[in-house]
Amino acid sequence: MDVRFTRTGSRQYGIAVRLDGEWGPTRTAPGFDAYLPHDLVHFAVEAELGLGLGVFGRQAAGGGQFPLANPGATRRQSKRQERLKAHGHQDMARSEALTGVCTVLWKLRHGLIQERPDWLRGRTPSGFARAADGADNEHIERVLARLDEAAAMWQRLGVGESMVLPWPHRPAKLTSPATTERARTRGSTRRPRDRSR
Repeated sequence: MDVRFTRTGSRQYGIAVRLDGEWGPTRTAPGFDAYLPHDLVHFAVEAELGLGLGVFGRQAAGGGQFPLANPGATRRQSKRQERLKAHGHQDMARSEALTGVCTVLWKLRHGLIQERPDWLRGRTPSGFARAADGADNEHIERVLARLDEAAAMWQRLGVGESMVLPWPHRPAKLTSPATTERARTRGSTRRPRDRSR
């Protein structure tokens, strides 16, 4: 999967995804940030930390919120999204928490804001993230380095220009609870082979 971020206006951006070789339509994204669009931070966090069921991982796995090129795939995408939502709460919560933390830390590092907001004040750079989801300083630094690259590309774009980022992970595979239970039960009831013959 590839993700295209387009500066669609002076204070507006849109996102499109390419699955199976075809680009879906560009969807206008909410909010705007001149330095780092919110969804671009989500992409960096999820790609760097391998969150397979966050915003973009769900899309790669056949669900997601961005429209596909084939209108006939919309129904399948919607059903798949429901299954992915049921299994992906932890990845989505980690993505949201780290997107907020990394946005603030990146802006502090580049002098775009002068102090941490109250919810992050008094903590080590990754203290909030660690408490929320197990991230540590190394994780945070990797994301911030990726954000440096993404922000540099984004800030060079004029209106109507795009940047394309490849999703670096295989799509997440889900197994239903019933399938998992059958496999567990089958394994526990299987009789050992008689090797004395």
